[in-house]
Amino acid sequence: MSVNSGQILTVTGSIVQQNAASAPSRAGGSNPVRNRYRDAYLVARATAAIGAVVKAVGIGLGCLIAIVAVIMGSQTGGGPQFFVGGLLLGVIVGIPIYVLGVLVSAHAQVLKATLDTAVHSSPFLTKDEMARVTSL
Repeated sequence: MSVNSGQILTVTGSIVQQNAASAPSRAGGSNPVRNRYRDAYLVARATAAIGAVVKAVGIGLGCLIAIVAVIMGSQTGGGPQFFVGGLLLGVIVGIPIYVLGVLVSAHAQVLKATLDTAVHSSPFLTKDEMARVTSL
């Protein structure tokens, strides 16, 4: 028994004609699965970028608080108390914001890894589509 293109071998062993309209069209057409994965990767990259921005804000804010405290201490004659207090306040404010950025970035990496697994195990994508979706 040979199966020609346009025919499907069923579980019972019989051959049926495949309806051309039901076959997935990939020649230049839009593949909804590929579009879904592309959108999901866009969300993962945006989440990673947001995490990087939050980390930068944490570092910048902590440094800014410390610098302002040192300047205020030198202008008012407070000396080491302002320096130590500003450094401590900068650390107390900056580190939690930085850690939040790390958590957001880690979430993005987990999402990317999950998407990689889903894309590479998807029966609905060809190897070329997998490479395009994952931007390789």
